Amino acid sequence: MRLFLLWLLVRPALGVEWTTHALRLTGESDKVHDEAVAALRMWPNLEGTLKTALIGDKKYLALDVIAALSLQSMMADLFAQSENDENGSIYLTINALLNSDNQTQIAQLYLDRLRHHKGMSMPSQVVLLDTLGRMGISLSDKDLTPYLESSSFEVRSAALYYLRYQVLKFGMSARLPLIKNFLIQEPYQIRLQALYLILDLPSKLKTQAQPLLANCKADRHREVQGLCRSLAGEAK
Repeated sequence: MRLFLLWLLVRPALGVEWTTHALRLTGESDKVHDEAVAALRMWPNLEGTLKTALIGDKKYLALDVIAALSLQSMMADLFAQSENDENGSIYLTINALLNSDNQTQIAQLYLDRLRHHKGMSMPSQVVLLDTLGRMGISLSDKDLTPYLESSSFEVRSAALYYLRYQVLKFGMSARLPLIKNFLIQEPYQIRLQALYLILDLPSKLKTQAQPLLANCKADRHREVQGLCRSLAGEAK
């Protein structure tokens, strides 16, 4: 009887679209959110509806639903559509479905995409670098270089955070020399970001990083020069 009453509550009403419930997934109370989830779970042929929506103008609502309902069965569709992800939203949805069972598959997809990055949007590059960094997955120096030297500040910043994860969280000290690339780049904020990474190193690694500071001691930006000289043990 309870299941029947629930069905009566959430069954598709005349004139109600799945998008009505999808719109209630965000910006609403927990109660409204939960009711929307319940309604969508019982929606007839929901997955077929979402497959169609992913290639249309309701794509972002479909992504919200897939994430909210944790629809692992949609993963293949997300993988296929992510190849042309314009703003990283599909990759973020894949991340929302990430678990111990699919982590290896997702990591391999991201590695392959970053190795063959031509045409990949800037936001997608940022999302993939951040995700692999958090997972401790290594790109080779050759595959990482395009992101270290990208014309996009956001991508270079993401690449530097990728190195931060690798060195600080996963102890990959062999990647320390790559930080040098950032100490000569513009804008000055990227140089500061690299220096703060060095500042956060444990004492032993900070000693190893000293040769990286040779050129920034005379940096034209006062804040960069001051932090660099401080890290080198010199008076500002």
